[in-house]
Amino acid sequence: MRRKKRGPFARAGILCLALVLGLGGLGVGYAHWTDTLTIGGTVTTGEWGACETAYAYGGSLATSFTEVIEKNSPWGWSNGPLPAGSYNFPIYAGAGGGQPADGTLVGWLTIDYVGATAIVTYNMYPGYTMDATHLYVGNDKLPVNKQGKYTVAPGQYPYKHDPLNDVTTDSYTVTGLSGDIYVVAHAVVCGLFN
Repeated sequence: MRRKKRGPFARAGILCLALVLGLGGLGVGYAHWTDTLTIGGTVTTGEWGACETAYAYGGSLATSFTEVIEKNSPWGWSNGPLPAGSYNFPIYAGAGGGQPADGTLVGWLTIDYVGATAIVTYNMYPGYTMDATHLYVGNDKLPVNKQGKYTVAPGQYPYKHDPLNDVTTDSYTVTGLSGDIYVVAHAVVCGLFN
């Protein structure tokens, strides 16, 4: 019996069939590949919408509350004595240890003290707002309560704007001043804190 001679296309057909079967096998193998990749970790983004206590910090002119009254008092600073002039102090929120580096820089305070008048303005950086401000301006380091003792309770400061509605600036005009003054500027600041 004689064999039929295969044409040039017969070999190509066998090659194509082998290629199709090989790719099909590869597809079946890929379809059954069920390896799972798990990525774990922690992302710290801060707390949005939280509100913190904040105080103006006058650098070398600042005195910690704990230096003026008992050691277990809340954190914050009295700034002064300030002779007549203009001042810019940073405002820090959440500096619970009384150190500016422990808090978040949220804005700045301007004080313009001319004659018998001081204009005190709170300014927030973008992303921060104020729900309340409490201010003391006077000749003593801290305000005095009804019992005649120093107080650091913001609600007992003589000047208050409480409540405020997420404002980014707030201003006070305090008159009847003389001599060097001290300023305690408190705010309730809301925003993103680390």
